[in-house]
Amino acid sequence: MEVLVTVDVLRRANADVVVSSAEGGAEVVVARHGTRIVADALLHDAVAAGQQFDLVIVPASRALSALLLPCSIRVACPARKTLAGTEALVALLKVHAAAGRAYGATAQVLEPHGLLEGKKATTCASTADPSECGSRVVVDGNLATSGSPGTAMEFALAVAEKLLSPEAAREAKRVLVPVAAGTEPVEAAATADVLNRAGARVTVATADPPGDDGLVVQAAYGVKLVADSRVADLQGESFDLIALPSINLCAVGRNAWVSWSQRLQSAREDGQDPRREWGLYGAICAAPAVTLAYWGMLKGLKATCYPLFMEKFTAEVIPVDSRVVVDRNAVTSQGPGTAIEFALAMVEKLYGKEKMEEVAGPLYLRPQHGAEYTIEELNSVEWECGSTPQVLVPVANGSEEIEAFNLIDVLRRAGANVIVASVEEKLQIVTRRHKFNLIADMMLDEATEMQFDLIVMPGGLQGAQKFASTKKLVDLLKKQAESNKPYGAICASPAHVLQPHGLLKGKKATAFPPMSHLLTDQSACEHRVVVDGNLITSRAPGTATEFTLAIVEKLFGRDKAVSIAKELIFM
Repeated sequence: MEVLVTVDVLRRANADVVVSSAEGGAEVVVARHGTRIVADALLHDAVAAGQQFDLVIVPASRALSALLLPCSIRVACPARKTLAGTEALVALLKVHAAAGRAYGATAQVLEPHGLLEGKKATTCASTADPSECGSRVVVDGNLATSGSPGTAMEFALAVAEKLLSPEAAREAKRVLVPVAAGTEPVEAAATADVLNRAGARVTVATADPPGDDGLVVQAAYGVKLVADSRVADLQGESFDLIALPSINLCAVGRNAWVSWSQRLQSAREDGQDPRREWGLYGAICAAPAVTLAYWGMLKGLKATCYPLFMEKFTAEVIPVDSRVVVDRNAVTSQGPGTAIEFALAMVEKLYGKEKMEEVAGPLYLRPQHGAEYTIEELNSVEWECGSTPQVLVPVANGSEEIEAFNLIDVLRRAGANVIVASVEEKLQIVTRRHKFNLIADMMLDEATEMQFDLIVMPGGLQGAQKFASTKKLVDLLKKQAESNKPYGAICASPAHVLQPHGLLKGKKATAFPPMSHLLTDQSACEHRVVVDGNLITSRAPGTATEFTLAIVEKLFGRDKAVSIAKELIFM
């Protein structure tokens, strides 16, 4: 219970929670009362890698599990039983205490290791009854203690308040991103990713009816993702923002949001303005016309949508041909190529301009939206391939979703046969922002038996590090380079995969700017997309569409790339 409550509260307060196991080499941990916790990583690996944490928490349960919270706040939380036999973990706690950095647990866990010296702490005679604690939660400097599962919520809130701020501990904006069969993957990914970066607690919910696939959503262009929950199960819950990506088929779009229509119809019958029930709401691509206007949510408001759907607006809507339109509590936008701009507009409405600019910075957006994309090309060669290029996109836990979804979506739009291969031990991987469980087409082992015209990797530091340690993938990349066949990477992957394995030797490349110092040759790092012979590299989520369009241009020609760019409303 303590682990689950701590995870939930800190995520609500904008901590990026990763569960890691301290149980030897096991990632599935059996906690008390038979609860099974599936960890994302092993605690030993994090400690051995020298990762730094802002906080170490030790739950007092018997669960042999650990919490790692990277991002701006990093927290490790091993379980009590693990502590006694894990010297590295004890050392980590002592380093935190000596350095004045935060740590927390019950007194029974810390006292045997001298970690309460000079500190006030609380405990319970019985861990089952919080009424037996002298104080339910005690914070003394950099130490927080609590005594029972019954005080877990108060303990987690106290930790969140110390780490973040009283405001963050009390409230994180709740955002709903509904998805359904045919959802535009880039729109959904960008919306969830960017709002998550801003600190919102994002729920991705499927509007599809229950079926054999559970929460798996068959999005457009063969992308398979796993939602957090179902729209139908969220009735009665309140959200600060509901943001609708488009559905590829209009008919599916209307049927998909039937549960919301019931709420809106009820509001109409009560004589209320249905828009009041939604607070802030947004929609992109076809959704403003097919969904919001259809339900009367844009009455008297200025709005935009995908250009081909402008005529679908009802007479009550004021159509505006613009990439993003904000009018009162409605935010509308035009297509996959405007998705990041759309998400940032909603961030500004929720949090203000300063937060929007803070989130936009690390994305490295284009200085002029809608402008024609450019490529820095050196040593130009023709990329040889068949009429249907065969492309391998490896994915791993921690891969950047905006980058991965752009590669899959745009290259499939162009006509490439894209194989998404997992380098993990299963097909389902968790993306960097933990908002999408992406299901790969096959395991990498199967893909190694195939021939590819191009191998291209998304970024995300954790994913890139996994790529770099996956020998079969590195061997594929080296074989590709030795055969003078195209290969590429974006964001963290040029610096953490290509550079250390000698795949940038004699080549100009770019990478995520904070990591570009890792490149031996940094002379091309200021460019957004760099092509050097058979190598293509790029910088960040905000350059992902340009990166993929540059690949389309090399595989299919400039005319095809420009056509796709216009289809996306990227230019």
